Amino acid sequence: MPEKAGARQRRGRHANLSEMPCARSSALLPRRYPLAVAGNHEQHSLDEARHMEAATQRVLCCIGQSVAGYPTQFLMQRLFAVHGLDWTAISVEVASEDLQAAIAGCRAMHFAALRLYPPYVESSSQLFPPAPQTPYLRSGFTSAAPENGQWIAWHHAGFGMLQLLRNYLDDLQRALFWLHGQSDLVLSVLEILCQQQKQVVWSYSESKKVGEGPPSIPERGLTAISINDAIDRVKHHLRDENAPREDLVVVSDEPIAMYEGTWNMFLDALESRPSGVEPSLRDAPRDITASSEQDPPRRFITLEGVLAFPLSTLPAPWSAEILTRRDLAVACEAYDFERWTGIVPNTELLRDAYDEFFDL
Repeated sequence: MPEKAGARQRRGRHANLSEMPCARSSALLPRRYPLAVAGNHEQHSLDEARHMEAATQRVLCCIGQSVAGYPTQFLMQRLFAVHGLDWTAISVEVASEDLQAAIAGCRAMHFAALRLYPPYVESSSQLFPPAPQTPYLRSGFTSAAPENGQWIAWHHAGFGMLQLLRNYLDDLQRALFWLHGQSDLVLSVLEILCQQQKQVVWSYSESKKVGEGPPSIPERGLTAISINDAIDRVKHHLRDENAPREDLVVVSDEPIAMYEGTWNMFLDALESRPSGVEPSLRDAPRDITASSEQDPPRRFITLEGVLAFPLSTLPAPWSAEILTRRDLAVACEAYDFERWTGIVPNTELLRDAYDEFFDL
């Protein structure tokens, strides 16, 4: 089927998105979560956002080797219009040898925000001073804002993931996080969780091992372990008498290779309870509304495509939530918008604009 003209324009290299019609201007949604989800980061207030360095219209500059196919400019233009902000977004293509000069030029022109597209996310770690809350970030940077005359950068995947999880979990401190692999998403989430001293299990696929040993982050005292060892660690934390974890979050950008025997080990780990509490039977009824005080509902949350086995086989009282890549992408864009402007975005409109851009 021929691609719609509107879709071609949105995906073009330098479409004039400021003239595109806005989606419905519904009332602002209530704040669902705080902006500052990282250690010592102090939330930017709306007053601070309105007194940035720029004396003219504030500019968000999206930079990439190729900018086609990335939705940030389109999404931000939509939000700027709906929220009545005197901002605009532009996209520019920059050769890798000119990236440092381009970033310096954005600061010289008092641009209010930066967004980097791959491959510059990975290569940007040496171009910005690390923010106090991300001193050991290994995933590069996706976004930046001016602060005290210099760019302060962050990777939005970790922040976006935690914001998204707050829609499902009342208390992140009660959750155990199992992270797998070394993708930007995993490393960004890992850093944020370490700052907040959350309970983390980090694993890797031994078949994809690079170098002589497992991946590690010495500054954080972290070393990845095998999948089987990770399952044992999950079981240990779920049985912890002092602080049993009630929910489990699994984050990965690749499928976790589990054979049938490994999957059965995982199911056995989920049936674990602190000493003195009888485990639920695997084939017990899964009506979590009828759970007793001794067997409260528990959440299992993961991204789509991470586990190959059907989550319908999870033992009671676990219930599964599958997060989509769309959910995560929208949460990341929402985080950036709020950090740049100090305003909680209309996330319903943001989701609609994302679907419009990709013709979903």
